[in-house]
Amino acid sequence: LPRRGSGQAFWDRWALAFWATVLVCAVLAAGLWRRIASAPDDADMARRTGAAAVASDVDVLVQGMLWAVAGLMVFLGVTGELMRYFGQVGLAPATAQLAGGLSVSAWWALFAAGLVIAGFWRGLKPVRMAGLLVSGLAVAKVLLRDLSQLSALYRVASVLILGLAALAAFGQSQQTEDFKKAGVCA
Repeated sequence: LPRRGSGQAFWDRWALAFWATVLVCAVLAAGLWRRIASAPDDADMARRTGAAAVASDVDVLVQGMLWAVAGLMVFLGVTGELMRYFGQVGLAPATAQLAGGLSVSAWWALFAAGLVIAGFWRGLKPVRMAGLLVSGLAVAKVLLRDLSQLSALYRVASVLILGLAALAAFGQSQQTEDFKKAGVCA
């Protein structure tokens, strides 16, 4: 939803309140994570009562939901602010829309890469899967929307670059599988 006013993208009151909300979600999730990390001290109590194990599962669920909400807010917030920024730069409307659309696609690809890296780093399969989903959305957006606004030469170059990136990702996955088979990585 477009907001009223001409405040600067990323820094007006609305944006600052939005980023503060994202920060609160992340801080709450991080606080729960610390509480969960200290839970092994209560393992004996959990074995005796069984109640602590249920509370721990709820804490893990709430923590995951808070991280998901914070991540979704960052994803959607930056997307909206990028479009707002390019609308404010003073470009011709068609140029602003193209620049905004391409910057959003690049943002989605970076966000997806961050999710995949974080998923591997923390050993969280749902985060990796979310990264692959966002990556798929970015590729679909580029192919279905962004390329329709480019001239033929730029379309060919863009598809070539996307193809090379896909080949690089495939090669990396094959190399990782080879390392796993050789016992080099887990």
